[in-house]
Amino acid sequence: MKRHLVLPLLFSGCIAAQSLGTFTATGNMTTPRQAHSAAALADGRVLIAGGYRFTPGTRRAIPIDTAELYSPDLGTFGATGRMTTIRYLHSATLLPNGKVLIAGGSSISDFSASLATAELYDPSTGTFTPTGGMKSGRGGHSATLLANGKVLIAGGYDGQAQFSSRCRCSFLASAELYDPVTKTFTATGDMTALVAGPIATLLSDGKVWITTGDDGPNVGAQLYDPKTGTFSDTGWMDARSLIAATVSLLATGQLLITLNVSECDFNSTSAGVYDVPTGAFRDTGLMAYPICRPTGVTLSDGSVLITGGQFRTVSRPAQVYDPVSAHFSLTGEMVDGRASHTATLLRSGNVLIAGGCPDDCLNGTAASAEIYTPVLRKPPPLLLPAFGEKPEQGAILHTGTSDFASIGHPAIGGEVLEIYLTGLLAESVIPPQVTIGGRTAEVLFFGEAGGYHNLNQINVRVPYGTVSGNEVPVRVMYLGRPSNEVTIAVR
Repeated sequence: MKRHLVLPLLFSGCIAAQSLGTFTATGNMTTPRQAHSAAALADGRVLIAGGYRFTPGTRRAIPIDTAELYSPDLGTFGATGRMTTIRYLHSATLLPNGKVLIAGGSSISDFSASLATAELYDPSTGTFTPTGGMKSGRGGHSATLLANGKVLIAGGYDGQAQFSSRCRCSFLASAELYDPVTKTFTATGDMTALVAGPIATLLSDGKVWITTGDDGPNVGAQLYDPKTGTFSDTGWMDARSLIAATVSLLATGQLLITLNVSECDFNSTSAGVYDVPTGAFRDTGLMAYPICRPTGVTLSDGSVLITGGQFRTVSRPAQVYDPVSAHFSLTGEMVDGRASHTATLLRSGNVLIAGGCPDDCLNGTAASAEIYTPVLRKPPPLLLPAFGEKPEQGAILHTGTSDFASIGHPAIGGEVLEIYLTGLLAESVIPPQVTIGGRTAEVLFFGEAGGYHNLNQINVRVPYGTVSGNEVPVRVMYLGRPSNEVTIAVR
């Protein structure tokens, strides 16, 4: 049914390309750090937390409890509150309420102890506060925000026994769920096998694909089903027992996987694609540059940027995978060669590369950061305003009507609403994540809105338990980038 809306003129193109895939230096972090976390906040800033640094010449790891914020508008880092606990190799997950869950990790320099503690960072106050403890102490684990708003914490190591030459630890098969509403962790099904350095990716159907990302006892992949709370094997793509270096979700719902040789005995150019519907793997083109343990991030146009890595010396070359041509190509070189860094997609479509280490990662830690400007940047999701209403009122309708969810006609829990916006990729099968009043809303439909050129629509169910009010915030997270915030009325 065509809606009688007054909508702004919608753009049909992309943000104009600036430089052809170049890296430029940005402000330095307040402290050198590696094995830290980076989380893009709902307001577009990036939270950098924890990690450790090596003192040159001593090869002594010094854990860090400080945190800082990167402001894309200013191109600078600034200190924010300290974490309640020193930690590195922890996880950082942006929650539906805008806070960041910091969980687990290690706290001392010999890698022998893992933490069961967790804390929340509140961007509105710049402070960290403890939250419910995990069922198991773990570091180097995966953390995935599920479609229901809970966080799946899986695998990692417990730091209690000598298991490998790299740490005095045992790998874990256990998993647990964090509920942002109750602020508690509960156990869920165990993984099918012990996995070192698990890399987890939320799929378009709501399941989580987890694979081996480090040297350990097993090589393989498995699926977690939130509906049953169980894991099942999916098999592995490589008979040579190569492990995943990066896993990146493509707009088609497939996964691009770059591969490492165990212990980085030599650099690899191997890569493959995992097809979720069939559960099958296929080879894709070789990488344009051989590397070990790089970092990958999906860009706003659906391509994938691969940066850095380590093999005796760190790497400056970077490369981009084009899912349309299934081809890797070199892009501009990084300002600094680095490994163990973070790569965060910004709302602008640029990528923040921060920290890490030069050389062999034992002779120092970097405080430097740089920005990658892609050849092509798609606009971020933009929630449209309801003209004629309050300025912050969103173009969000009661389904099947032309009435806004406004003060005169508020929404109720369980009701289906139609959200109008721009910025969704055409033919993408990856659903957006919608929060209403800080709670995750169930997405029932997303795609083009009939009758309007370049207009997108998302149908969602208002979460039960949403706090009533005349200005309840609504926000969309899509392919790693937050939208602007609008409001609706809820009673």
